Amino acid sequence: MALGIDETVQILLDGIRFNANETTDPELCYWPVRMVGWSNRTTKTQRTPKPRLPGSYRAPNFTGEKIISLQGTCIAPSAEARARAEDRLQALCPDPDLLYTMTVTEEAGDRFRTVELEMVDIDRINETAFKFSVQVCAIDPMKYGTIPSTAFTGLPSPGSGGLNWDEASAANAIANPSFETNTTGWQALNAATLSRVAGGSVGSFTARATSTTTASTTGIQSNGTFAVTQGRTYKFTADVKPSAAMAASSLSVNWFNASAIFISSASTSTGAVASTATFTTLRSANLVPPAGAAFATVSIDCGTVAVAQFVEIDNVLFQPIGLDWSDPVGLDWGSAGATGVMALTNPGTAPAWPVFTISAGANPLVNPTITDQASGRSLRYSGTLLAGDVLVINTNPFARTVTLNGSGDRRPFLTRAEWFSVPKGTSAAIVFGADIYSATAQLSATLDPAYF
Repeated sequence: MALGIDETVQILLDGIRFNANETTDPELCYWPVRMVGWSNRTTKTQRTPKPRLPGSYRAPNFTGEKIISLQGTCIAPSAEARARAEDRLQALCPDPDLLYTMTVTEEAGDRFRTVELEMVDIDRINETAFKFSVQVCAIDPMKYGTIPSTAFTGLPSPGSGGLNWDEASAANAIANPSFETNTTGWQALNAATLSRVAGGSVGSFTARATSTTTASTTGIQSNGTFAVTQGRTYKFTADVKPSAAMAASSLSVNWFNASAIFISSASTSTGAVASTATFTTLRSANLVPPAGAAFATVSIDCGTVAVAQFVEIDNVLFQPIGLDWSDPVGLDWGSAGATGVMALTNPGTAPAWPVFTISAGANPLVNPTITDQASGRSLRYSGTLLAGDVLVINTNPFARTVTLNGSGDRRPFLTRAEWFSVPKGTSAAIVFGADIYSATAQLSATLDPAYF
């Protein structure tokens, strides 16, 4: 019998769809009902009168269980179909050990609760119709959305690249700083002679400036310019080792404009050098190119030394220091590593309890932890998950289970069980951790949005 009726709010319980068009029923029965209790909320209020003071003592008033009743009529296409419909209704939710899902199509979408049967009452009207009442109880009073929220993350890992505060690795403007192949780009100061000999502070060779007269100083200078950048600050260093103690030394730079015309010079006195056994590093003051400077040359002056005495010079560096704010593309902050933090959203109107799944992946995972960043509450599993292991932690107060690979009970291994929920209408930052980093470990979370 096609009544052609399809209500807005439909209810599905253990295979029977109430308030739906009869064409959706296997026996073509129509089950119009009135539902009571689905949208009610009661709390377990407990108060004890104060015997010697006004008022009462109170306990926390948690939401109580929910009693839901369906009162309606079944209209069947035949007497036989009506009899089978009565049997189906009497057989609702038969297993005493199970809770059954009751799904209601609301205007805002599907919501479900898990319920147990309390009562079925049938009152026959005629051969093809009967009235009925069904009462169920939801021990978990919350109703849940059917579209879960999910999130996942790996363990935290370091990033790569980015700002480099190590001056030693900054680009050197000088082309041949260590004389490993030749002395190209350099010449001796004054009457000294320049050669390349074995040894050095870095590499296998060093430059050697040998004195031929005491009338002038000994050292080396670059015989070609190199580019500098306006607005940058530079450091100029060189390693020296004299054959006899040096009374004085200095580092100098000459600045030139873009047309290679000399602008000015700057010099730093670097003092005496006593060591003849090891190299000593000379350091200039910070150097800033003057206005208009585009190129520079440098010199290392080792003072006046006796004839035939020499100074070995190696590892000449002219490097920018500090951050390069002139870079048109901005600062390179590098690539971020994994944070180990995921955002889990509860769009509902009541606190919701997530189910966490920890997958070890290809490597063992030692003592994994899950922490709510806002409250600091944490779940810690004390033990090692082997490669391929999957640990599931259900935080719902009506479950509170910890299972390994689908069956093994591991609740005793949860040595820190500071259970936490995700508050209504918020996203919780959940932190994944472990004692030893594993690139293959993953934490995922599923949450059914909760509603009162």
